[in-house]
Amino acid sequence: MSDIKVSVIMPVYNTDNYLTAALESICNQSLKEIEIICINDGSTDNSLNILEVFAQRDARIFVHTQKNEGVSCARNVGIGLAKGRYIYFMDSDDVLAENALSSLFEKAEKEKLDVLYLDADVFFDDVSMKNEAERFNYSRKKEYSGVYTGAALFRLMSNEGEYFATPWSQFFSSEHLKRNAILFHPGVIHEDNAFTFEAILKAKRVSHINQPFFHRRIRENSIMTSKLSFKNAYGYFVSYIDMFRVFTEVESELSEEEKDAALARIGQNLVNAQNIYAALPEDETDFEATLGSYRRFFDRLVVKPGKSYKSAEEWKKTVLKHSQDKEKLKAKLELTKENYETVKNYFESLKVKNKAVTENYEQLKLHHEKLKGYKSAVDGKYESLKNDYSELSEKNKELLAELERITAEYQQLSGKNKSLALDYDRLSEEYNELTETGRRLSENLEEIENIYEKLKSTKGRRFIISCFENGYRYTIKRCLLAFFGRLFKKKR
Repeated sequence: MSDIKVSVIMPVYNTDNYLTAALESICNQSLKEIEIICINDGSTDNSLNILEVFAQRDARIFVHTQKNEGVSCARNVGIGLAKGRYIYFMDSDDVLAENALSSLFEKAEKEKLDVLYLDADVFFDDVSMKNEAERFNYSRKKEYSGVYTGAALFRLMSNEGEYFATPWSQFFSSEHLKRNAILFHPGVIHEDNAFTFEAILKAKRVSHINQPFFHRRIRENSIMTSKLSFKNAYGYFVSYIDMFRVFTEVESELSEEEKDAALARIGQNLVNAQNIYAALPEDETDFEATLGSYRRFFDRLVVKPGKSYKSAEEWKKTVLKHSQDKEKLKAKLELTKENYETVKNYFESLKVKNKAVTENYEQLKLHHEKLKGYKSAVDGKYESLKNDYSELSEKNKELLAELERITAEYQQLSGKNKSLALDYDRLSEEYNELTETGRRLSENLEEIENIYEKLKSTKGRRFIISCFENGYRYTIKRCLLAFFGRLFKKKR
């Protein structure tokens, strides 16, 4: 497919009971110019077989199989493989409305958006779970249909409690994600928080379409419904670190209201990490191997924080009441200036790496543009050669027709030549016969003339008598006829 409008990226891990419905909802989209990238993340059930069956039926499906590395790595692989103008992240146990991608693509293209937000509704595998429906609300009461900067829409949605950090409720420009090197943090859960936070704060043009295109399945044993563990605390902590890095990168471009909204969202992740960790049994709180280089930060910020806060708003108010000064605000956010400087240095190194990646991307982009120019030139030359070939083909057809005509004439002339050769041979034989006859006639004429001269004289008469005596009657008869013939001609 030459023009892929949307790349649908679907990580798959042991969801064979729901995978068919998810795939059918994507394959049956009214927008046909799509690619469906399925990342089989080491499934041990029948998921891979289902994927392969669908791939044989629909050429738009590409299946990539890898060892189990988690949803973050699977999505990052999908981003690397994507060729579409837009990217949509689909979960393998949910369902998408038939006209979803068509509507999202049309609005995003028309308004040249970096990110387009959509709504969702939920359905339950188990009726007994419906009493928890309020936990899973993904529909916005308000509509944000205008075009905003990412930070402005983030502030508006956050103030209304309608910002959802779910990648399946967002429709991304591929250019936006790849230009800013926005990827999921591998090996953690709650990875959506940092990814969507970076995507919206670095976006220049965003909007919202107030339609529940996505149908979210609420089921047992999913990440959303599983029992909280250290992985949850650690995931929120890593998200906090990553989100603060993003904040330092874009802070100079934000208004004070936008900064407040961003800090509140960052703080909520830290509060979540603290509260989950505090509720864990003692035998589940020591994960030295998992923390690695983060151990010191985790101890200071999560295990033994200066104060525990019940909510991000309380945390934010506590920080802001001490000082509005930027440096003091950052210092309070990190609880100690020492930690802030350490983290800041760490993120500065990441910014350098990110800059290098961005520069490489720009170089690749320029190289790509050159290749596009070369391709256009080659295409132009190809069309020219194609036209020349067509003209030569027509001329070749004319020459072949002329050759056939000349060949036919040659064959006709060859037949005539054979006939003339036969006539020539016949005439040659007749000529030879006539020549021989003429020669004999010449001899006879000489003989007759001699006889005639002899007849004119006395000797001639004697010759005749002699001929009679010698029995030459036939010759004499001929001579006499010739003789009298001449006399007759002379009298006339």
